[in-house]
Formats: sequence, C-alpha cells, structure tokens
Amino acid sequence: MRHAKLVMLGLAAIAPVHAAAGTVPHRDVEVGVQGGRIVTGLIDLDTPGNPVTTGVRVFGGAFGEAPDLTDDPGFNARGGTVGAPTPFAPGTLIAFDIVDSLRLWDGADFDQTAPSTLTVFLGFNPDITTPAIPDSVVGGFNFVAAASNGGFHQHFVYFLDEPASEGVYRLALRLRASGGVVQPSETFWIVFRQGDSPAQIEAQSAAIAYMNDLLAPPGACPGDADGDGAVNFDDITSILSHWLTPGPLGDANHDGAVNFDDITEVLVRWLEACP
Repeated sequence: MRHAKLVMLGLAAIAPVHAAAGTVPHRDVEVGVQGGRIVTGLIDLDTPGNPVTTGVRVFGGAFGEAPDLTDDPGFNARGGTVGAPTPFAPGTLIAFDIVDSLRLWDGADFDQTAPSTLTVFLGFNPDITTPAIPDSVVGGFNFVAAASNGGFHQHFVYFLDEPASEGVYRLALRLRASGGVVQPSETFWIVFRQGDSPAQIEAQSAAIAYMNDLLAPPGACPGDADGDGAVNFDDITSILSHWLTPGPLGDANHDGAVNFDDITEVLVRWLEACP
C-alpha cells in the first residue's frame, strides 16, 4: 500500500503537494508552547506577514491534490518570533497521536464512525491509521525536530483509504514533545472534504462551524460538559466519550481534565439552567 501511495503522491518529497494545488490556501497549524503546554493556532502562509489566529483547534483540509490524498494542513512553529508562544527547545522532537476513529459528518454531527479509515505517512516512518474503535488512541511518530531557534515547518501526508467516498471527515489529533517538560496539546481536529461540489463545500463549512460551536461554550456553565446550555444526561455521555482527555469537551468542571470529578460536577448541578 505504501508504494501505491507514493506513486500517487509523485515527487512530493521534492515538490510539496500543496504547491501543486495552486488555488488552495496554504493555512497550517501554528504550534507553540504556552503555560507549559503545546498550543495550536492557524497561520496564513499566503498573506504577507503570515498572520496567526491563536487558540484555533478546528482546521480544514481537502483531499484531491492527488487521488484521495493531501499534505495540508501542515505544521509550523515560529521560533523566536516576538509575540508568538514560547518556542520549543532546539532539537525537541514533535510527535502526533490519533485519538479517535475517523468520523463522518451526517449533516448534524460527527457521531458516526466513517466506513473509511485515514492513514498518515511521512518518509520512512511507519504508516499510522485511524483506529476502528471510537475514542481509542493510536500513537504516531516523531515528524519534525525544532531548529536552533525553536521553530519548524513540516507536512506529513493524509490518505483516505477505500472506499474513500465523497463526504466530510473528522480526524482527531494530539501533539506531544520529547523531553517530558512540555505537556501534550489538547485534542484538535482536521475536518477534511472529499469532493469539490458546492454541496460538499457547504457541508464542510457547516461541520467546521459545528465543531467551533462545541468548543466555544464550555467554561461559562459548571456541569455543562457538552456546551449545549443544559446539565443533563447528555453531559454524562460527553464525559464518557472524552474520558481522560484534556477537554474542553467532557470537562464539566473546566479544570483541564475529564475524569470522575466531572461526573460529580454534573450530579451536583443536575438540571440547573445555564446563564
């Protein structure tokens, strides 16, 4: 399978896939360190000055730069840039983990596991494929090392495995750093589109908006683990679905972890109305 993917990718090691796409905006995951934890944002590499939007955890992508394949978004760290998050120590290795099965947008949510899987690969590293079991973790590989100024720029390749049908898919990732000093990132998501029809573009936009809406509310209402403005059975479900993750989904008491304390918070606040 690896050989077939590399044939479709062509000479990506020499000429990155995103360069061939031309009209596709080059917007990558901006990575840094803040408060001792890896944080993510969005960097626009097509705009002069490469502006960054901080705090972004939902990103877009589209298969099709080669059949069922893309290398966007990539990962960037602005080492030593004034106003940027703290850079990584030189030589720090950055790795990823896949923390959920590949999910399929049904027009309302991502509750459905996709019939396809998604495989990540880069160079001579082993292929890493999304798990079949929801909310399980597959460890990835070190994909880049921080330069002498603490920065880096790297793309790995995302391949949508057969049946690779048209649709909108959600990949859940987490980043971690070598050395044990910096804590892993919170979960972040890439919402990929397979297909360029107006309907698929609209569906991807709706799916990204849905994910951002989920992330926005937690923190204002104790006990509300899913951000729907109520404290009820849905919050228990959210806690169990995101068990032992950093949140914010499932984090009912907003302490940065999903565990028994969140169940206690829901029970204490049971059926309370949020502001």
